[in-house]
Amino acid sequence: MSPGFIGWVAATVALHWLAPRRLRPAVMIASTVAVLAIADLRALWFLIGMTALTGVAVRVAARWRDAAVLGAVACVLGVVLAFKLLETAPGELASGAALIPLGLSYYSFRCAHLLIEVYLERIEPPGAADLIGYLFFPATIFAGPIHRYPAYVSGTPSDPDARMVSDGFERILYGYAKIVILSNYLLSGHLMPYLFSGVAEGSAAYHYLDAFDHGATLYLQFAGYSDIAIGFALLLGHRVIENFNWPFLRTDITAFWRAWHISLSSWCREYVFTSVHAVSRNGALAALATMLVIGLWHGATPTT
Repeated sequence: MSPGFIGWVAATVALHWLAPRRLRPAVMIASTVAVLAIADLRALWFLIGMTALTGVAVRVAARWRDAAVLGAVACVLGVVLAFKLLETAPGELASGAALIPLGLSYYSFRCAHLLIEVYLERIEPPGAADLIGYLFFPATIFAGPIHRYPAYVSGTPSDPDARMVSDGFERILYGYAKIVILSNYLLSGHLMPYLFSGVAEGSAAYHYLDAFDHGATLYLQFAGYSDIAIGFALLLGHRVIENFNWPFLRTDITAFWRAWHISLSSWCREYVFTSVHAVSRNGALAALATMLVIGLWHGATPTT
């Protein structure tokens, strides 16, 4: 979260509210295009391609419903899976700069969500403006919750809301505190080096501390980025789904997964667990498939 990122957020929010109401969606789309063109041009081309594929699929769904929509879902998720496997593959493919395009995991799952909802006839096929505005929404383009299309179109703001703006700044501040102060400075910079200094490497205590370090860092980083994305969305007048609800304070594993990365867990529960369970009538198989998708999304490999 560099000063450049903060400047981009400030410029996007200012231009959004200064623009005439009819042009505000175009301002957000242009903001996303501009930052991707600078930060990762390849990601911009992938997003344009996925948006075009999704738009064509929902347009022809009325005539070739199964082939168009399910084929598009397979293409979108297949691209993500291919990049995830390549990124974690041994050897030259895994070396060098980041292989996976910036934000691909998030906007691909939004594309799949939109396609599945159209396939199930729970939403009407979106028009071009709503489709592009949803997929190019700047607040969640890089990280944060996998927000849903119905919430996006129903929450389009008309005028600035002082309470939402105040809440937005507060959430961004919380996010930076979790990432910069708690995770980077206190945990990684001071607490864990101090605790590891008095423990023999390979001992039970060492592995316990290593698990704590990994889990706490993962939580603070993910929750912090989600707070920033939620706050950014609030500054633009949109509310997106909460992503973490104190998961480590839950009393059982079911409650933990309902409070951890809520947007991803609910996405997988609705589209993976429910589908596999409906076909197989096997709860264990459905749970295994769900955890496999979550693991692959986070970059798991066959050996980890």
